[in-house]
Amino acid sequence: MTNHVDADDQALTWLDEDRLHEECGWDAAQSGLDFLIAVGGDPAKRLAEAARTGGMRPDRVEWVATSDLAAAAVVRAVRAGDLVLVKGSRSNRLERVVEALVGSPSEHGNH
Repeated sequence: MTNHVDADDQALTWLDEDRLHEECGWDAAQSGLDFLIAVGGDPAKRLAEAARTGGMRPDRVEWVATSDLAAAAVVRAVRAGDLVLVKGSRSNRLERVVEALVGSPSEHGNH
């Protein structure tokens, strides 16, 4: 997941973003998750595809481009008693997903 190079007695380390997202998707599939919604650009697409390749049912993995679309997808998928992890970069503005989840139960009809 990381690369390391010694250059002139200076150690440099960086993450391979593509590989990191693919490994996260694979790990998500192996963990027994019931549903995965990946949000964002190409890295999120790779994460979703890796989850499918890793064994998650294709109808239980969704990729969306924006946090607003993610919020709508999560509200459709989540039921009372579900455990939800919202994880991502601040630039993806996933607080919108959390805000949608903590809205009033009558607003969503399924909480």
